[in-house]
Amino acid sequence: MTPQEEPSKSLRQPSMNKFSGEIGLRYEALFHNTLNGILIFDYEKEIIIDANDIAVSILGYDDKHDLIGMSKFEFIPKSSDYFPGEDLQAYVKDNGRRIKAGESFRTRGIFINREGTHILVKAKVVPTFYKKGEGFTIFQDVTKKVLAHKAQKKTEKRYKTIFDNSLEAIIYIDPKGFTPLICNNNALEILQVADLEELTEHCAHVLRSKAHRHSTLTLIELAAYVNEARDLGRRQFYTWLARKDGELRRMNVVIVSDMSDQDEHVLIVFARDVTNFYEYRQSLVSKNEELEKYIKSNLQLENFAYLASHDLQTPLRSMISFTQLLNHRLKDKTDEKEKELMEHIVNSGKKMRDLITNLLAFSSIDKQEVVISRLNLHDILDNLLFELEPLISATKAKISRSNLPKIVQGDAIKINRLLYHLVLNSLKFRNHNKSPVIHISCKEKSTHWQFDVTDNGIGIEEQYIDKIFGMFKRLHNDELYQGTGIGLTLARKIAGLHGGRLWAESDFGRGSTFYFTLIKDAEALGIE
Repeated sequence: MTPQEEPSKSLRQPSMNKFSGEIGLRYEALFHNTLNGILIFDYEKEIIIDANDIAVSILGYDDKHDLIGMSKFEFIPKSSDYFPGEDLQAYVKDNGRRIKAGESFRTRGIFINREGTHILVKAKVVPTFYKKGEGFTIFQDVTKKVLAHKAQKKTEKRYKTIFDNSLEAIIYIDPKGFTPLICNNNALEILQVADLEELTEHCAHVLRSKAHRHSTLTLIELAAYVNEARDLGRRQFYTWLARKDGELRRMNVVIVSDMSDQDEHVLIVFARDVTNFYEYRQSLVSKNEELEKYIKSNLQLENFAYLASHDLQTPLRSMISFTQLLNHRLKDKTDEKEKELMEHIVNSGKKMRDLITNLLAFSSIDKQEVVISRLNLHDILDNLLFELEPLISATKAKISRSNLPKIVQGDAIKINRLLYHLVLNSLKFRNHNKSPVIHISCKEKSTHWQFDVTDNGIGIEEQYIDKIFGMFKRLHNDELYQGTGIGLTLARKIAGLHGGRLWAESDFGRGSTFYFTLIKDAEALGIE
């Protein structure tokens, strides 16, 4: 029938050619009541000449007369997925010769039922000895059994793949003596042992050792966990386990009761090394504590800055006003030196006022709500340049723009202040031998806009580029370039509030470029 035939043997042909009497009745009872399907072939004519009810049923027909006269090649396929690459009909062509020679043999093969479905069969082919060339094919439908066996093999293969390649240590243990039965390679690796025998010895030593009882799993603890796993089906816990080299590792352990074999109850231990995660979490706890202290301290500092700014404003205004009033009243009674001193007091007072105002703005910016809306960037720049027009005219500056998006998302007031401080910085730190040239442009990225503000000013030495964004960090005195040292710090803060950042590049003596980014979708950061 198929290539999977078993060795044949010769049978002595009985003297009688047909059944009669009691033997015939026995034959009929056996033929029709056996649990196996039986087909009788005439190998001279290559057709079925009889079939019992089981054969008719297995092949899906209503009556044996549907099968009688059918060629065996009508229900034996030429090929099948069960035997890839094999010509199945070629293997049954020699059956007639073997039957005529008095051989019987076992085989496995494929039948096609009435619906066209391939059925796996296990069969024995035996000569009838009633007529030369006739033979019995006694068969069973083993399709379900074979498929179940294949499914089991596939499941076992998948299980072995998972078992061998799992990131967790997997150990089967005897719940009576806590003895490891089998384990995967990761269990050996985690505990730094060579094989199951060494693992068994190490586990016994660790469980009975008193050296690390304060931080490792003890025998009493394991017994309690095992009992819970046996009663509830599962128990999870965290513990410290000592490796063979003595190093303690933090483990997340799950014990599962395996009830698949009623005769042999075992427990499966799944253990994952979470030492790195544990240490990282402990580090986060420590950092969070430090952060809470910092936030508390920073809030106190902000409150102090806010109150100090308000409290300093009143006497400062009085000092400026009284000095200006005194200068006005004594204008004809003071000499040039005294007038210069009073002017210096007023200028110092105004500088202090600007410093306090900027400090107040910086300390309160985090408290202010960031109101995101669609902004026309060209309108913002137009208003900004109008605001700076006196300084632009005085310095004869040329300011241009290119490739700017018409619409961006952001807080209108804060984006205005961001651009204000960058443009003002370029106007302020200009080369006095030539007029400022400032160009504002933009590049579109996948998630954000990148803006460039380029000037031809004095530039910044490389070692000072990062320092210019610090609070009150000024590289020049007031005689050369006036300012408070807060503008760039405030600008960087505003960029951060919009999910972006601010940085600078410079060619000392030739100019600088300030870059800042704005996220395209402000809602992605939870900014509303």
